[in-house]
Amino acid sequence: MSSKTSTRHALPSDHPAMHRALCEAFAADPLMSWLFPSADGFADAEALAAFMTAEVGGHQGHGHSYVIDDRAVALWAPPGAVVDQSPVADVMATHAEPDRLERSAESFLHMLEYHPAEPHFYLAMIGAGDASRGQGLGTVLLS
Repeated sequence: MSSKTSTRHALPSDHPAMHRALCEAFAADPLMSWLFPSADGFADAEALAAFMTAEVGGHQGHGHSYVIDDRAVALWAPPGAVVDQSPVADVMATHAEPDRLERSAESFLHMLEYHPAEPHFYLAMIGAGDASRGQGLGTVLLS
């Protein structure tokens, strides 16, 4: 990790870099490539791009999206925030394999049973672009 690694609040002008870093970070993610399959075994690029655009847009307005330059990003929802997930749901309905979407919806609903009731920060997404992985940027974003 470079000696000049600083985290800052993301700005709307950071959206393209945030989007790129998250797409790179999740292209080979097992869940994303299962929900949005492509012939190469990675997540379908168009579907993943739409998904990340919806995630970045949904979290940006809550003031707890963070970036390290154009290399890494973390999307947090602060206590009490209600993130509009309808754009994400629209992407899922449009791009996910229907049978896989149905199966995953059951799992997501089951996961909600374990969601803490007390106020807390929720980490929705964290990732680093391809060239920035393994440099400790995720650790910096978590702290």
